[in-house]
Amino acid sequence: MRTHNIDGQIVAFTADEEAAADAADAVFNSEAEVNKRFNAKVDRRRIAGYATDGDNFDAIWKAIDALSQGNDLPSEVTDTLASRAANKAANPKR
Repeated sequence: MRTHNIDGQIVAFTADEEAAADAADAVFNSEAEVNKRFNAKVDRRRIAGYATDGDNFDAIWKAIDALSQGNDLPSEVTDTLASRAANKAANPKR
């Protein structure tokens, strides 16, 4: 039985409140909602594992510079790409 604390008094839910709470629980525990919460956690881990924007832009510019001169990608660029791939593999989405 669910209850409210109303002005220090413990009051049982009405039948309508119980039904509404049951419906809310069913939605919260549905597979789609569970997947949404799981993916939100994965997204936070993935975001934390990526290089900073500055590092990413630096790698992009170094790649553009190297390729425009006909050179191979510098190790900093390939390391950044490998790090991104490893982060995605470690934190897969459902």
